[in-house]
Amino acid sequence: MTAGSSSAAGSSSPAPPPPSASFLRPPTAPLDEVGSNAAVDGGSSRGSSREGLEQELDPQLAAVIEASYAAQTETARAHEEEDMLRQAMEISRQEEERRQNQALREQQEAELQESILMDQMREQEEKRRRLEEEELRKVSEAQQEEEERQRLELENAKMQKMQNVPAEPETDAPNRVDLQIRAPDGRRARRRFLSSHTLGQVYDYLHVEGFLSDTEVFQLVSTMPRKEYKDRNETLAAAGLQGQCALMLERIT
Repeated sequence: MTAGSSSAAGSSSPAPPPPSASFLRPPTAPLDEVGSNAAVDGGSSRGSSREGLEQELDPQLAAVIEASYAAQTETARAHEEEDMLRQAMEISRQEEERRQNQALREQQEAELQESILMDQMREQEEKRRRLEEEELRKVSEAQQEEEERQRLELENAKMQKMQNVPAEPETDAPNRVDLQIRAPDGRRARRRFLSSHTLGQVYDYLHVEGFLSDTEVFQLVSTMPRKEYKDRNETLAAAGLQGQCALMLERIT
């Protein structure tokens, strides 16, 4: 019985059917031996009593055997169910671990893609910033070059005007014209010229001395009678200016 129990517990194959009661029934004695025993024990009444005992014990023995087999079968089934439960739990654990690993890999991949995207955005922003700085630098350099060009042009123009301004004649020089000029801001200029000098030379003198600016346009006028002096190639004599003359600078709007 012990060997049959351990075989049923260690294997998952179906247990063999329980042995029949007749197979486990102890062998009966031969008839001569029975007759001998009956003679010894006192006759046929004792033989009948023994057979009845055997008939009574057979169902009990069979029941015990069946109960033992059923218990072994239940134990094997319980062990099998435990094995199946352990296998199912192991499969579930492995599946959960696989799912967690997959989720971790996906999260790491997403973080990697996000990091790559952020790097690309930073590179693009840095590139855009460099292009803007380069454009601003070029614009600034162009402005500086233009300002320098204008400054040089003004200096050259001023130098040319200075060279064009004639020397002031002496107080007793013949044909001199003494001009008194009042600017719009109230400043006054007094300068001697010759009647052969041009109005352009008078304008150049006023420009060199700072009475004229490069951003505004002025003209010389006389008030009594009013006359405008615009032709810069005209001489003072041709313009009717002689002796002492009072003129004004008038802003042209």
